[in-house]
Amino acid sequence: MSDKFIEAANLDDIPEGGIYKLRLNGEPLILTRVNGEVFCCIDRCSHEDVPLSLGCIKGDRIKCSYHGSHFSLRTGEPTDEPADSPIRVYPVKVENGKVYIDMNSAN
Repeated sequence: MSDKFIEAANLDDIPEGGIYKLRLNGEPLILTRVNGEVFCCIDRCSHEDVPLSLGCIKGDRIKCSYHGSHFSLRTGEPTDEPADSPIRVYPVKVENGKVYIDMNSAN
């Protein structure tokens, strides 16, 4: 395990298709599982700076509850208007039931 990855959560705490909120290094983050794969993104919409955790997971996208923009959990790119800027997504590793996030390599 590289030193750049920080332990963030237990895998069992992250719901499949749901949202697990946390704060790491002062950043509000979301962890979710989609078909067993874990994703991490910033808990802020790039369009109106509202918490994405108020929205929901739709496949491998997260939907902002404020204006309905969707963002890819893989790339952070917006896939629906009105958002036109990406959100930050972070590399994730899972080892021995623990989830680790690389806070230095956001997309």
